[in-house]
Amino acid sequence: MINKTEESPSLVYTRSAHCRDCYKCLRNCPVSCISMNDGQAQVLNRNCIVCGACIRSCPQHAKQYLSSIFAVERLLQDKSRRTAVSIAPSFAASLELWQQRRMAGALRKLGFDYVFETACGAYYTAQESFKYIKDVSRAYIHTSCPAVINYITKYKPDLASAIAPVVSPMIGHARLLKGELGRDIDIVFIGPCVAKKDELLRPEYEGLVAAALTFEEIFKMFKARGISLKNCDETPFDKPSFYKSQYYPLPGGILKALDADNKDLPKKILCIDGPENVKNALDNFEGQNCDIELMWCEDGCLNGPLSLGNIIKKHANIEEYARSNKNYARPGPKPAGIDLGNKFAPCPLNEPHYSEAEIEHMLKLMGKEKDADRLNCGGCGYPSCRDKAVANLNGYAQKEMCMLYLRRRLHNINNAVIDSMPGGIVILDDKFNIAQTNARFNEMFKCSPSIVGESISLITDIHPFELVLSGEEKEINWLMEYPQYNLKCRFIVYNIKDTNQLVGIFIPILNAQELAQLKSSMKMKALDKARELLRHQIETSQQIAKYLGDSTAQSQDIVNQIVRITSETGEDE
Repeated sequence: MINKTEESPSLVYTRSAHCRDCYKCLRNCPVSCISMNDGQAQVLNRNCIVCGACIRSCPQHAKQYLSSIFAVERLLQDKSRRTAVSIAPSFAASLELWQQRRMAGALRKLGFDYVFETACGAYYTAQESFKYIKDVSRAYIHTSCPAVINYITKYKPDLASAIAPVVSPMIGHARLLKGELGRDIDIVFIGPCVAKKDELLRPEYEGLVAAALTFEEIFKMFKARGISLKNCDETPFDKPSFYKSQYYPLPGGILKALDADNKDLPKKILCIDGPENVKNALDNFEGQNCDIELMWCEDGCLNGPLSLGNIIKKHANIEEYARSNKNYARPGPKPAGIDLGNKFAPCPLNEPHYSEAEIEHMLKLMGKEKDADRLNCGGCGYPSCRDKAVANLNGYAQKEMCMLYLRRRLHNINNAVIDSMPGGIVILDDKFNIAQTNARFNEMFKCSPSIVGESISLITDIHPFELVLSGEEKEINWLMEYPQYNLKCRFIVYNIKDTNQLVGIFIPILNAQELAQLKSSMKMKALDKARELLRHQIETSQQIAKYLGDSTAQSQDIVNQIVRITSETGEDE
């Protein structure tokens, strides 16, 4: 049994070698529990509600949960101890009826002394919840979902007192089994939920559940032992559960286990599932005159974070399994002395509070000083630029996670390199309009930066650019003379085909004396500075390319080629 302490390992963690700059887990995380550092997405244990969204969404399988297989294997190998398994009714969702009928036999073959369905406990916890549904003096939040409990106690602590003080079916069933089989029985829970691993570690539940396995883990154990459902007997569980309780993993599970409808209840109860719906319901709960039943996973427990398969088929499987057990009678009254209550204390995160001035300063550092720059696009994983700024202040995020920031940074890098060139440079679009010039081009052709957007024909002959764009010439490298500008130069044009941009380079032709003077002047140093700047920025540009993809690499290619051509031609002349 592991006790939950500050030093306990995170139940959800990142395999760093597999995590690379995709941010998908952050975009899919419904709370603020992911910290980004150098492209690595780490789970913040204190903020995590163990909902498993990051595990489900990670395309690189870098997010993992702490396995309980080894702990359960040790329990089963210790023949001096008795073990019981409590399997969640959602196990039936991913199995055909013949497989459902053989699950109990497979668990016995694995080594468990007793096999039960958690639905046995669900019936009694639903009856306990009914006590609070009957209380028309106030509204309650009903949930057996540990992710919802974690969310409320951490992120909505003022609502913790509104949670109906009833344990989940897992805990309720464990208390029932301890009362029936003895306190020394080791109970293992099996379900679709990572958060159950967290729930059993709550101090008030210490000693009740020895370990929690996911369905994924139990089938791994079957495989390791060579156990196939095909070769197992169709044997019943040690105690039948009321068939209506087997609908518990669906939204509205409490009402289903009670075999009740809203019209039969003294107070209306709304059944809400899915992270965004749950958060919205809690934001608007105060002042309502109805109860709410919450499930964090959309479509309930049969669609838990580790579940796979066709959602329609899973619903059908649950229905088929429950109907096949329709003759099971309602259980008797709850055994005396079994407590199914629990109070849920608030556990606020107490995140630091930042002033408007601090947030605005961070937004400015992110290149979002103006409201027009605050796109709130969500590309970084945060719902708004303001949320991203707060995450930056908390140390959970980096400025480079913003696409707008990266594009501007790349633009500044490219401009710095291009402006450092001793030759004139002009970049055209496929309509021969000027997209960018450097200061040397403006000086050579006696124009201003406002020329951007105008046709190159206002400055020089358009024909060479037409030859390259059409493909008639792969690259132009001509000696040209422009008397109107008192200029002789080597003229180079080439096409960046992926972006359909044309680059024109104008390198003045100098005599030997002028070249000697140039080598000792600041203009020659500018070329060296450009090379140095390019080397210095290459690592940054590669990092940016990770975020922005091929367009960044193409933009960097323009700079590389300009430096290469300018360097070689300068040496020749």
